[in-house]
Amino acid sequence: MKTQSRTTRARVLGSVKRFAHEVERVLALTLEFPDMGAPVADTPPELYVRRRLVRRFDVELDYLVSDDTLVVLALFHCKRRPGYWKERLQQFR
Repeated sequence: MKTQSRTTRARVLGSVKRFAHEVERVLALTLEFPDMGAPVADTPPELYVRRRLVRRFDVELDYLVSDDTLVVLALFHCKRRPGYWKERLQQFR
């Protein structure tokens, strides 16, 4: 029983590390090339809200560029409540 739980724990930890690594990779690319993200529909164009996909995990990173700062608005699974975060845009208007 203990061996099985250790194996499961190791597998989960490996998945978490791969996820964190992939998110960090996408964030680094986004910081270097913020224009590469696709515009997010139904957002004010003046806020320049963009999105990048973390493809291996079916996760979307939505962000905006304000002055020289990249603001992450949401990191979410693509099939769960897309757009739930859009109310957060009020503070940037």
